[in-house]
Amino acid sequence: MMKIKKAVISYLIGILLLLALFSYVGIEKIFELLSKFQIIYLIPAISLFLLVLCLNTLNLKIMYTPIKKFGYLFLLKKYTVSWALGAILPSRAGEFSLAYFLKDHVPLGKSTAILVLDKLISLAVLSFFSILATLYFFGFREALHLFLILLSSGILIAFFIFSEKAKNLLKNTLFAAIKHHFAGFSKTLYYYLKKERKLIFVNFTLTLVRLFLQSAIIFVLFLGFGEIVNLTALIYVVSIVAILSLLPLTPNGIGIRQISLVFFLGILGISTTKTASLTLILFVINYSFVLIVLYVAVLKKLFNR
Repeated sequence: MMKIKKAVISYLIGILLLLALFSYVGIEKIFELLSKFQIIYLIPAISLFLLVLCLNTLNLKIMYTPIKKFGYLFLLKKYTVSWALGAILPSRAGEFSLAYFLKDHVPLGKSTAILVLDKLISLAVLSFFSILATLYFFGFREALHLFLILLSSGILIAFFIFSEKAKNLLKNTLFAAIKHHFAGFSKTLYYYLKKERKLIFVNFTLTLVRLFLQSAIIFVLFLGFGEIVNLTALIYVVSIVAILSLLPLTPNGIGIRQISLVFFLGILGISTTKTASLTLILFVINYSFVLIVLYVAVLKKLFNR
């Protein structure tokens, strides 16, 4: 019951943040500007959006190769559902549901280790560009502060991954009831770090490509408003917004992500109305595909095939 209450509260916070943003900017101004948006630019934007999903699948397919070789379309079906769940469930728990969907092929512990490593690589890339973003927007002192915060977080994460005492503490407290499901987690993680560094490098490279594509989506949508934005600056913005959206306040950073975009792009001189309108388009694109994926998964019973 407590978890349900927290989930409801997180959704309410996200909705309130969105309403506050759109009320501040002005609903009428947003819809007036949206009426002038050149719809033709939705084609490349949606194409890039789908390409990001396909690239994420390729990244995971490559990461799973030493354990299990999956067919690309098979993994794409499973991954897109876990992605859709991650967009609606609190605490990003849905993103790790892929381990459950693949449990008949890869043990939960091994699969979770691969997914955790994938997330850590993404976090490292975003952290690096977030520091550059802070340096770009605010200066050296603020960038140094962020670097120290992220470095401390990285050390803490490494401590819980590599320290036997820390791992045993987690196993016997937070994960005591489910620890038997995650046998092989540590061994798999250590194996990749020691023996599969080439795969980690490939993952790192594809993560950089994904970041570029995500920034390109925003670039293309701004063209629909007749606005040309520096792509390098967009990469910085997308990175730091992604880091901020990790705050466990709302599902998938709803509200936080949109307000952050308005704030940082405002520093670049882009009107709040344009950015708020763009965030609304992004929101509709994202959650339209979330609904489509979940519809297909439930009604066509993907997981029984």
